[in-house]
Amino acid sequence: MIGIIPKRTIITSTRSLSWFGDIFGGSKNLKQRQEKIEATQKEDLNLSESIEILNYQNSKEYLESIKNKKRIDYKIKNWKILNLKPYQIESYYESKEKLQNIINEQYKALTNQDIKYDSYETINLDDLQFRFDFIKSLESNLGFEINDYTISKSHNLKDLYIEIENQVSLRWKNERNPNSIVLRPDDFTAPNIYLNLERDDKQKQAEYNKLIAKMKQDQKNQQIQQNQL
Repeated sequence: MIGIIPKRTIITSTRSLSWFGDIFGGSKNLKQRQEKIEATQKEDLNLSESIEILNYQNSKEYLESIKNKKRIDYKIKNWKILNLKPYQIESYYESKEKLQNIINEQYKALTNQDIKYDSYETINLDDLQFRFDFIKSLESNLGFEINDYTISKSHNLKDLYIEIENQVSLRWKNERNPNSIVLRPDDFTAPNIYLNLERDDKQKQAEYNKLIAKMKQDQKNQQIQQNQL
């Protein structure tokens, strides 16, 4: 006997969600969610007052943090009176008298005493607070920082001056190539050796562009003056 297996019918139907599941489950649009909630409040629940929808922006903690937050407006003042770039230090302090004058002036500003280079060795810096104030005053007026090791080992003004003098006399080197040698014309005294100071093509083009821009600006200013007349 041959048996017949009945076919199983597969029926698909759309799953209906309740208004509660539809609002908080499938909808990704916040505006639509809010509209549905407001409509439900008015029609189905018959509420006299609407229910506030809480989120991060209107939460109690967030509102209190905004209320208690104080905006601080301040600007950091540049504490350096003079600010030199590394390649400017050696040429700026080519004269050691300029360096000594700054040291003498800052020492007098703190102690109200006049000093000279010959008396540097007799001036002790054992008072750490005074040493700190003096160093910071020097850094502000010299235009560069003095490293901590120099500060810690300089127990009198002569030692400090020698370290600062060595620092300003140090020949500047290109930071991109610390081992490079910086050559100057005064390094070659022989008549058959000279240093070619001619600029390369890139430097020439940059200088040319500056001159062209300046010429155009001068012409523009001249034309404005003529129009005003």
